[in-house]
Amino acid sequence: MKMHLSAFLVAVFFLTSCGEAAERESNETIAETVIVEGVSSSLPLELAGNKFMDAFEAGDYDFIISTMPDNIIKELTSQNKMSEKELADQIAVVMKETLTYVEFLEIKMDYLEAKERITPSGKIYFIIPTTTAMRVEGGAIIEIESDTIVFDESGYWKFVSVQESEQIALLLKAYPEFDNVKFRGSTTTMRQGN
Repeated sequence: MKMHLSAFLVAVFFLTSCGEAAERESNETIAETVIVEGVSSSLPLELAGNKFMDAFEAGDYDFIISTMPDNIIKELTSQNKMSEKELADQIAVVMKETLTYVEFLEIKMDYLEAKERITPSGKIYFIIPTTTAMRVEGGAIIEIESDTIVFDESGYWKFVSVQESEQIALLLKAYPEFDNVKFRGSTTTMRQGN
């Protein structure tokens, strides 16, 4: 099945800094994807972020997918002409494949710098400075400084990395109320690993 996967890499696999566009074909079959509840917005933001990171480290793709904003899921399924289940299955395949080439050393969200903001339409959101360090093939270490936007949707925290222009464009298409929000983009440094 052929699909433009940047949307997910751009939208959710957000914290992993793999947001570069990629069009690929995959015939791999994976276990049945189960739709699970996300992180309740009744949890403080830092605890919600920690739950997300625990799921990421454990490879709990169903939980990670549950943190995708609803309108982004709708946009991706429309763009790729597939069901939500097919999209979730493809996302899990891409995440597993990516993790065979990349070792995540640290993903850190600076909650002390996260300030509550509100859109003109009344949506409360946070922009959290995020640092991602990873080792890639060949041993080089890449560090990316970027932002993650987090907002409440139907009682659950939703996370979106906004480090690449494609990620920002997808977010704005799915959620036009963020049109006036200024995102800093990202800074990438690379060094030889030990």
